[in-house]
Amino acid sequence: MTTHLIYGNGESRPREVLSGNFITWGCNAIYRDFTLDNLVVIDYPIQQEVYESDYPMNNKCWFADWEVLPAEFAPDAIIAGWDDAVYESRKKGRSSCVVQGKT
Repeated sequence: MTTHLIYGNGESRPREVLSGNFITWGCNAIYRDFTLDNLVVIDYPIQQEVYESDYPMNNKCWFADWEVLPAEFAPDAIIAGWDDAVYESRKKGRSSCVVQGKT
């Protein structure tokens, strides 16, 4: 049986990795303090922060409401006529596109 350790996100949570034979899980900005086996990020601004930090390049992340689109997808088609602000991240050598958010 595999044991999992889930770090809380409050002020009382440990500021360093606990030792043991378990799979670690944490949420949002906990990645700033240490590396986890699984990082779950629901908050959109933190998702962008994590993405831009390169943390997902070497660590498993679970982002809510992200959809990876194929490289041939033209993001300009979505942006055209959009009234709200659009944030575009650096591509970092990737050819795919990610659309974030339910709207």
